[in-house]
Amino acid sequence: MSAELATALEHSISPDWAVRAAAAHELAAIIGIPAARSRLAEMLGDAGDIAVQVEAAEALVRHGGAAGLVAVLTELGRRSDDPQCDYLAYRIAELQQSGDVRVLDLVSAVDRAELSAEAGIALRDLLVLIGG
Repeated sequence: MSAELATALEHSISPDWAVRAAAAHELAAIIGIPAARSRLAEMLGDAGDIAVQVEAAEALVRHGGAAGLVAVLTELGRRSDDPQCDYLAYRIAELQQSGDVRVLDLVSAVDRAELSAEAGIALRDLLVLIGG
């Protein structure tokens, strides 16, 4: 394991939410490493702070391509009854609306047959939110 990955993973489990949120950016920089991508997906369920979850979602969508979007959709679908999860969807919509990330292009690269039923519903809801 590289020192960069080890440090980012250590930061991602810090008791300090701000350190965990910053770790999402560290992990995004090395997202090509499977352990980094996996840890970002785990951070979507961070029990300590919604800001950490939002940073992880943005990192996955911004740097993880269609697979990163699928990870976020899976979490959105799994937590559809959690109103805090709306912050994740709103952030993804903001990325599309600002032009920072072409989320609709990522959506077109998603194999919908591969999505769980919950992730499929989350995708439908996200498309409504972003007007796609």
